[in-house]
Amino acid sequence: MGKRKDLDSGGKKDKKRRKEELLGGSLPKRFSCGEEGCDYESRWAQSVKRHKAMVHDIDVTFYLCGVDDCEYKAKTAGTVVLINIKL
Repeated sequence: MGKRKDLDSGGKKDKKRRKEELLGGSLPKRFSCGEEGCDYESRWAQSVKRHKAMVHDIDVTFYLCGVDDCEYKAKTAGTVVLINIKL
């Protein structure tokens, strides 16, 4: 029981260290936004790409309303669908 107590009593730093040991010495790679003043990061590159599009308008695809004389555009197709339902 002494070993078990030692493993469980460490807190966040020991938990991180144990995780690093299990993964071969390092935590999973982190991807960061890279924009000045932004500290967003994720374990997934796609999440950072979506963040840049939604927050910083980098490589964003705009979806247009499609209704005559409507100039509405959105960053997600789902938002345009909701607007079209309301029209």
